[in-house]
Amino acid sequence: FADQTTIRVGRRSTLTVAKISTGTNDTELDLPAGEVWARASRGGSGVTVRTPAASAAIRGTDWALSVAGGRTT
Repeated sequence: FADQTTIRVGRRSTLTVAKISTGTNDTELDLPAGEVWARASRGGSGVTVRTPAASAAIRGTDWALSVAGGRTT
């Protein structure tokens, strides 16, 4: 991504990019199933990830999300 956010998508995962940041708003991702790992840059616009059970706003950190059986961890 333009703000240097890096995302690794796990096998058998579905990740949809709903919106790319234009500098003033977050990048928005949908993760209906599977696993992702990412590193969001400090000072970047941020990333919002929506899953069936939760929505997470991430700013400047390494993070991982897993969606399985209706649970988000």
